Amino acid sequence: MTDEAPRALLQRLRAIDWEDEDAPYDHAESRAALLREHLRRTALWALAFKAELSWPYIDLAKLIDPTVRADDEVLAELKDYLDEEVGWPQVEATLVGAVHWAAFRSGTQITLPDLDDPYEPLLLMYERGGWFHHRKRLHRPQRCGGAGQTTPDVCD
Repeated sequence: MTDEAPRALLQRLRAIDWEDEDAPYDHAESRAALLREHLRRTALWALAFKAELSWPYIDLAKLIDPTVRADDEVLAELKDYLDEEVGWPQVEATLVGAVHWAAFRSGTQITLPDLDDPYEPLLLMYERGGWFHHRKRLHRPQRCGGAGQTTPDVCD
């Protein structure tokens, strides 16, 4: 299996500006629409593979074909990137899922339903401003203490 697609996605992720505090507001309407589209698409994939109870935070690639995963080297680079730049577990989970999806799409032999890419709207949303709101709560990672310690909003 090639690591070309996951590596290309990792490069795309590295271009996201997680520090721009204005971008999420500048693109609020399109970002909300993109998040809704991501949720809609992942719901369709979950339904197609009878995994609706795992939705919305689901590793679709692992669900469909657990034998096709991103390369360990790519995952190590992704982990370093996430530790340095992101720091919010739910966002990190979606990005790991997207990288595994890229490997899966380029390496699986399974016949798939004719459904749209579940991660593309989410990736576009992050590219328009890395952090997001959920239930009127701002999700912007802030580092506190040692490596890997984060809180969603504030540090004591």
